[in-house]
Amino acid sequence: MGEIEKLPAPITVKTMIGDAGVGKSLTWNTLNYIWTGKNRSSVEQVFQTGDSLARVTRGVWAYVTQRENGTDILLEVETGDLFDKILVAHIYMFAATISSGLIVLTRDYVKDSDLQPLNHMARVNEYAFPSTNCNNFPAVSFVVRGDFGRKRAGGSGDSTRSSVLERFTSKCFPRSKVTVSQISHVIDREVFTDFGKLSQSNFMISMENLAAKVENFPIKRNLEGIPMEGDEITKLIERLAETIDADSWLDLADVYKNIEIRKRITEKDREIEVEREKRQIADQEKQVLRTKVAVYEQLLKDEIKRGVWLRALREVITGDNPGGAELLYSQKVLDELKNFREELKQNTDCGRDAHTPIGQTSLHPAQMLNTKLSRRDIPFNSASDFSFLLSV
Repeated sequence: MGEIEKLPAPITVKTMIGDAGVGKSLTWNTLNYIWTGKNRSSVEQVFQTGDSLARVTRGVWAYVTQRENGTDILLEVETGDLFDKILVAHIYMFAATISSGLIVLTRDYVKDSDLQPLNHMARVNEYAFPSTNCNNFPAVSFVVRGDFGRKRAGGSGDSTRSSVLERFTSKCFPRSKVTVSQISHVIDREVFTDFGKLSQSNFMISMENLAAKVENFPIKRNLEGIPMEGDEITKLIERLAETIDADSWLDLADVYKNIEIRKRITEKDREIEVEREKRQIADQEKQVLRTKVAVYEQLLKDEIKRGVWLRALREVITGDNPGGAELLYSQKVLDELKNFREELKQNTDCGRDAHTPIGQTSLHPAQMLNTKLSRRDIPFNSASDFSFLLSV
């Protein structure tokens, strides 16, 4: 699980099911050799095989193989020695939910018992996920070891596929996602001891054809169609395992949904954090403006006593104001300025500087006001900044 969790997208999950002893491990080992190890002189035993009829694998086995175009998770499902039908059903549902492609391996022809797990998967899917479509259901490849049942019923590849589709629940497994392939019989078992003969055999040729088909299985996606990362697949596996252990059928409906909800919650948390940061920045900007307004207000209070500023105050309070007299952040300041204006009317004759005639200043009022504000480490560049403070 730790290895799967670290895998990047895209990931393809390929699962093989079939009767015990039909050759699932041998098939997986050969396919993996074709995909990754043709430079080797032997087929690697990534899944254990045996020479007897005794079962070697039980339950669900997994192998991870990474290639240039992505990662394959190979699963082998063996339920032949499980007598709990409910557990078997859960395992098959696990295979359908976790996989992006299913291989159904059969011998000589496709039996009704080979179709039963898939039809069961489709019925459980309709029960557990009634409001969802089946786009996320795996593609299916039926692989027949033998001659398509010619000895039994004069069959062929096309007739076998038609027979399968007639008996198959096509709602969750549409015809476009169902293929049928053949693996040639190996008459001389000793060919497996001579790798040179094996590489030139009809068996290997048919396996290469199968490898090309199975390689085109779709990548694993979530319900929204987004390729799943390794950590998402790990969470899906864990939730499915918990469901199987709890023997809870209804929980199957919540497995995908819970993972999607958790993902949405994480994304929502990120959005909330971004909004919180934006609000903090806006609050800081507002505080800066409030500070400027407060300083300006105090400056007016300080300078109103000096007659040299009467003209400047009149220009600011009663002059051009492109933004209007509305204050966004402090209506109190506007009220104060209105009061100042009334006070100015009362103090015009007694408030001027004794050394400066009315209407005359040594500097332009805006320049002097800017000098005063600059001393408070709050820079203003022009008289328009003062109008801005009143029109913000």
